[in-house]
Amino acid sequence: MPTVAPTKKVNNPSSLAMHCTPACVLSQWGLCTAIVFSYLVLALQADLRLAIALLVAVTAGVMILICICLYTASRYHWHVSPGQVMVVAILIRAFFVLRPPELSDDLFRYLWDGLRLLSGHNPYGLPPAAVPAHEAGPAALLARVNHADLTTIYPPAAQWVFTAGAALKSGLIGIKTVLVIFDVMTCALIVRLLRILEQPSWLAILYAWHPLTVLEIAASGHIDAAGMLFLVVAIYLLVGQPQTAGLVVPRAKPQWRRVFIAGVCYSMAVLTKLFPLVFFPGMLILAGRSRRIVFCIGITVGVLTLALPFFPDIQNAWATLSLYARTWEFSGFLYRCMCLTPLSGIQTRCLIGGGFAVALFIAYRPIGTRRPPIAGILDRFRFLALAFLLLTPTLHPWYALYLVLFLPFSPASCGIVLSWAVLLAYRVLIPYALLGRWIEDDLTPFLIFAAPVAAWLLQRLTADDPQYFHPRPKNARQRPADL
Repeated sequence: MPTVAPTKKVNNPSSLAMHCTPACVLSQWGLCTAIVFSYLVLALQADLRLAIALLVAVTAGVMILICICLYTASRYHWHVSPGQVMVVAILIRAFFVLRPPELSDDLFRYLWDGLRLLSGHNPYGLPPAAVPAHEAGPAALLARVNHADLTTIYPPAAQWVFTAGAALKSGLIGIKTVLVIFDVMTCALIVRLLRILEQPSWLAILYAWHPLTVLEIAASGHIDAAGMLFLVVAIYLLVGQPQTAGLVVPRAKPQWRRVFIAGVCYSMAVLTKLFPLVFFPGMLILAGRSRRIVFCIGITVGVLTLALPFFPDIQNAWATLSLYARTWEFSGFLYRCMCLTPLSGIQTRCLIGGGFAVALFIAYRPIGTRRPPIAGILDRFRFLALAFLLLTPTLHPWYALYLVLFLPFSPASCGIVLSWAVLLAYRVLIPYALLGRWIEDDLTPFLIFAAPVAAWLLQRLTADDPQYFHPRPKNARQRPADL
């Protein structure tokens, strides 16, 4: 039997009122208050690096509270309004916006690149350590830039976002403010997309209230917030508007403009963080067969517009990207296991890359034989994000943000568990903050990998429905037009 019973339509208003008793409403607000208070406890810590154990415990509690909210909303028909989702989302992010980044130092590189572009220099021209003294930024900022001997790895769209944040003249806070605004807009679009898919808006709390999005965007200021917004905007433009007959992709002539803009937005997502490239086949399906050329034209225009101002120096970023692909690793359990074999590091990475290619084949192969519903395509996006996290040699916690992005549309238990388990990787900051030593272990990658696998196995043994908290949509048989 399913762990959570699917939501049933309640035709009798008095019956619905029986579910929404004053006690239920008070409990609902009590859960929301507990979640807000939990984030406040973290925000009041002097240095999150010195409170990793508390961070892990509090975020685990928040995830449990979120799951309780989802369960009760699904079982007892609580009305968690979009306004309530957004108010809590904005409040918990506001706690962290003014904090300096402590869990990651990527934000210092963002500011450096933004200031370089503002001053008229190409950020791809020289690595920070090689910039002449008369052109260099503040020495204090340069000292905090990680891998200052390497040219920036961040794509062109990310550079424009860095510049917009740096132009606010508020330093790190300016960039974080821009990214948090993007993140809140993503929350709102997720609510809108859930309505289009005829799913309840309360599923949006899987993103809007999730500890990973709050800590990695509002607290650490990762550029993924911009990439996810551009990706969600592209999906929203392709999906179209809800109709009385159910989910359709509009065919009207004005929609060609929407498809073109969607292509531009998708190019911005890819040129912010390269990972959305793996969603390209699914995006073509959403565009529809007759509009794919327009979508690709939009992508081409977006890429050229964003990237041409950085030529020819942008080619220097490939050296950094190649070094990253060949040598960097962190918390990758499968990679660590395979390194115990006679295979070389390059051979191991190629084998892992082949494994992800198999995941791509599994995700998109059925598209050629049958037409999946739009929600099914988003589920494939979630699957690919999950597969990447399990296979990658380098697994920083913020890499799981794209997984969290698709959890509201595909809330599988293994994804929910993994999206929290990646925070265990911050254990490495305890000796680093106290002793200045970066000490990794083998247990943490194992726990990060084992947690979602155990959740998947447990769900398989105890439930018929692989998706928790997910009532079947009314339009489950609807397909994207023009496949």
